[in-house]
Amino acid sequence: MPPGAFPSPSLPVGGFTLDEAQATLLAPDGARVPLRPKTFALLRLLARHRGHVVERQQILDEVWAGLTVTDDNVTQCIGEIRRALGEEGGRLLRTVPRRGYLLAAEPAPPPQHATAAPPRRTARWAWVAVPVVLLVALGAGGWTTRQRLVEPAPLALAGGSGAEARALFDQGRAMAYRGQGGRADNWLTARRLFERAIAADPHFAQAYVEAAFTYTNMATSGLSTDPAGDLDSAAALVWDAVRLAPDLAVVRAAEGAVLRLQRRPAEALQAYREAVRLDPLQYPSRANAGLMLILVGRPQEAAEPVLEAMALAESNHSFTGTWLTYLGIAELQMGVGDFGAERFRRSLERQAFLAPDTRRLFLAAALALQGQAEAAGVLVREVLARQPAMTATRLRQAELSDDPAYLANQANLYRGLKLAGLPD
Repeated sequence: MPPGAFPSPSLPVGGFTLDEAQATLLAPDGARVPLRPKTFALLRLLARHRGHVVERQQILDEVWAGLTVTDDNVTQCIGEIRRALGEEGGRLLRTVPRRGYLLAAEPAPPPQHATAAPPRRTARWAWVAVPVVLLVALGAGGWTTRQRLVEPAPLALAGGSGAEARALFDQGRAMAYRGQGGRADNWLTARRLFERAIAADPHFAQAYVEAAFTYTNMATSGLSTDPAGDLDSAAALVWDAVRLAPDLAVVRAAEGAVLRLQRRPAEALQAYREAVRLDPLQYPSRANAGLMLILVGRPQEAAEPVLEAMALAESNHSFTGTWLTYLGIAELQMGVGDFGAERFRRSLERQAFLAPDTRRLFLAAALALQGQAEAAGVLVREVLARQPAMTATRLRQAELSDDPAYLANQANLYRGLKLAGLPD
């Protein structure tokens, strides 16, 4: 807004109206949309600068002037704004990674082929601040900064035809999956390359996806200093990718990753299944669908997609340890066979999404339920020697899902851990 200009009594926000005089957001039908005072002030700031990036520091200086707050306050208000704007929220309010936020001057056009898309593809995002939930931080001796993922297969690209964008994209993937530095440094360097690829070709859907994965990887690995902010950034990038290429399998896989971190396993399950439908060789999505089945309380259905993924992938694939863990959890929950003991034992020979000490506790529970209390107790004491504060309560607080059926299915884990001597 030019110096000296007075704000308009009302500002358009897509189909909504920001009534400054009444400090109210009005829906297209005229209904009042409730917003907290700071959330309204932030939306007003963005609306006055619509079409331009508003830096996070400017937001803190103007909305929280004289107060000491963190970026989480901004993230929570951004989430409230997006929810208030409903289906338009993800398109109107953009996260600009490592800078701030931008309110679109005009609503973005609907996605191509939107009329042919099933209702599943117009799912509304829940933009929420979420803690890291994958238990990586619960175990000492997790992945080291030198361990890396195997590079995925080459992608069939949508957009990205420009030589500069393609070159930057390829450099980013090489850094993300084969970089020689620490994981966090690799992902941050790769992210900058993907962002440059997006700038060179704004229609390059896979660049948005790979940039999003650098944020979700940081959050799930326990390396993020701002998990909620990283999830917010990942979700914004994935929303753009969905808009650009809704029928691309890797886009649906990225959607599943974000929904999984948002603790929405039922919706993540549908996203992963859609990725497999679009590309039957999306074997990580097959396995992740198995985990989502566990997280919605259906462990008896989880083994089939996980075993299919393991059959499609090479035997030494870097995700094998994770997939063995999925199978072990399902067997422990159902109380079948050896309660998953052999799966957990084999997973401990590899990298996996659960930290080694967490998997040791799962193995201890499985052994205790088989009557091997002495061996189970040894494992528990080893974990407690490294993590004296570890308790069953701490594990419960970091559960992977809030689904009541999943939580009920975890009874065998906690019964086994009690037998093994883990403190409550």
